[in-house]
Amino acid sequence: MKAPGVLLVLPLLLSACAASLERDYEAGAVTPYARAVLAEASVPDRAPPAPPPEMKRARDALEKLAREWKARAGRPSVDPGSLGFDAAASAAEADLRGPLSPRLVLAAAYALSPAIRSSRDALRATVQQFDQVAYLDAILAQYLAFTKDLDLRLGSARQKRRVERSFPFPGSLSLKSRIVEEDARAAEARLAETVRERLVAAGRAYYEYAFVREAIGIVKENVGLLRGIVSIAESKYGVGKTGQAVVLKTHVEIAALEDRLVTLGEREATVRARLASILGLSADFPFGPPGRHEPLPPPPDPKPLYGLARRRRQEITALEAKIRRTENLIELAETKAYPDPSPGFSSFEEGTMTRVGGARKAEPFSKNPRAKPKFWFGEAESFIHEMRSRLEAQKQKLADLQARVGYQVKNAWFKWDAAWRQARLYRGSLLPQARQAYEVLESGWREGVSDFLDALDAQRTWLRFRLELAAAVRDTNQGRLSLLNALGTSIPGGKK
Repeated sequence: MKAPGVLLVLPLLLSACAASLERDYEAGAVTPYARAVLAEASVPDRAPPAPPPEMKRARDALEKLAREWKARAGRPSVDPGSLGFDAAASAAEADLRGPLSPRLVLAAAYALSPAIRSSRDALRATVQQFDQVAYLDAILAQYLAFTKDLDLRLGSARQKRRVERSFPFPGSLSLKSRIVEEDARAAEARLAETVRERLVAAGRAYYEYAFVREAIGIVKENVGLLRGIVSIAESKYGVGKTGQAVVLKTHVEIAALEDRLVTLGEREATVRARLASILGLSADFPFGPPGRHEPLPPPPDPKPLYGLARRRRQEITALEAKIRRTENLIELAETKAYPDPSPGFSSFEEGTMTRVGGARKAEPFSKNPRAKPKFWFGEAESFIHEMRSRLEAQKQKLADLQARVGYQVKNAWFKWDAAWRQARLYRGSLLPQARQAYEVLESGWREGVSDFLDALDAQRTWLRFRLELAAAVRDTNQGRLSLLNALGTSIPGGKK
């Protein structure tokens, strides 16, 4: 007679327990059982497994590589001398207020240019990726080692991973380190490219500044000569020895040169602002006067320069590093996406272990390795196909860049050679002859044996030849910088 009573009370007890559990669940309280499991899991009963020797060797190699690149990023591995520029040892903003020289301007550009500083910081940031590769997998492994023993036996299974994922695959870690290394190589090449381009831009701006200052001096000198001529013309006109047209033509010539001086003054301010922008200074920075320059030697033989540019040009180096990075990325994606066909312990999952009772579905070890169905890694295959297409595009871009580098070298060499020959022609014969012709005709006009228009035309020719010689000297120096820019390294047999 007691059994029916027990049966009546049992549903009530179960209902009360269920209600209590429901209240604990809704309140977020931890049950005593769960608390005991948590306490047991917090004290591991065994030390975490040591990584395999292959993993340790890969990690040691990665840490060594990281130390080397951090040391390279921390010191000035790319300086003007390594790229063929003759720069001073150091330069500060205050040095630019005094007399300028090409060596001083190049050193100031290297020390002050914001673009160079940005590229240097980008290299340091890229090198920090080594730490992410080295320690991220270790942190995840520590987390998984803790959660592996943390099984509350409540709810659905979580944080379950295959056995081969317990430690990063050594080849996978090695590929990651190679990818980061190629990123660092590309960043270092981009730093060298930025240094080269900024120094070339600073040098070209300096030589333009020097030319404008010299042109202003030449025009001012000619204005002084014309003022002397107009004084003589007015004296002759007063005594009836010359006509009014001579005086008027001289005044017109002076007015034209004075307007040219205004244009040159504005051009000087513009060039100074351009140089200041390259150095990261204000547009109205008071630069000192430029110095005079020795004539440059002729350019070297261009034939060996083409191969040198293809080997040393920074854009080619960076693109080659990018191609190797893409190849390593494809190999890494294939390593992670495609199964290893060789049988071994890593090819078995927990689901293949022996189970008892009605849930028993598989033997402890299957006879064949488990290969993923193709649709499991279809998304990864799409990514791999995309990267292969990108790799082919990068290779074609490299071929195009190598072809264009040859033309850039030839074009820069031609400009240097043409400017050098022009400067030699003007300095050696044209300018001395033009000056002699002007002096003879001007003296003859003073004595009344030569026509004034002939003397005025000789004065114009002498002025033009002086300006063209100054421009040829500027073009010669800028042509040498252009050849340095095309080569990406020192000019063999040429003046730095």
